[in-house]
Amino acid sequence: MTFWQTAVDQFSANGVPAGHGHVYGSGVVDGWVALAPPPGWTTADTINLRALMDG
Repeated sequence: MTFWQTAVDQFSANGVPAGHGHVYGSGVVDGWVALAPPPGWTTADTINLRALMDG
């Protein structure tokens, strides 16, 4: 059963709205910035990266 669920999921996983399934979009940006921001990272950098990823 797990094999079939996984096989079906591979074909439909990217057809869901952003933030659900396997489509994360820019949702990961805030997490990475909170845990490991690059030196000199600014709020403007976060906003720009979100826009780029959601593009």
